[in-house]
Amino acid sequence: MKRIITATGIWVLTGLAQAASLNANFQATVSFTSTCIAVAGFPTLAFGNYTAFGAAVNATAVSVSFNCSRNTAIVAAGLNIAAPNAVGSFGLFPVNNLNYSLSLTGPTVTSGASASAAFGSIGGADVYTYDVGGTLPQQAGKYSSTPVSESVTRSVVLVF
Repeated sequence: MKRIITATGIWVLTGLAQAASLNANFQATVSFTSTCIAVAGFPTLAFGNYTAFGAAVNATAVSVSFNCSRNTAIVAAGLNIAAPNAVGSFGLFPVNNLNYSLSLTGPTVTSGASASAAFGSIGGADVYTYDVGGTLPQQAGKYSSTPVSESVTRSVVLVF
């Protein structure tokens, strides 16, 4: 009986030594479309208070930023021309009947880090930042018995 147990024990150990592994290959694919998105936040280009025939007012420039896929080629950047009462870099506050002009400078580009194969290493976006300035020239405006505050929405448009 002792021999049978020993022989069985050897056969079990031999079976464990013959364990094998098996691979099944697969493909990992992606269809990627690069893009840019506006960074959250809606800055205000403030001309402040203006009295008719007062001196021209230069607004403090504001920054508008976009996160873009790394190495995106920006073809052009400009100010929207479809905004209400706006043509390119000129606009009108319709209630007050005040004209203003805008300037767009930039971009300042901050390059994002590349992704790596390390778990959780997704890299970062390239950030394109543009500065928008504005001038409200000396002008008459339109009569109102009380001061009227007014705002219009303008956009920086990227072509990539």
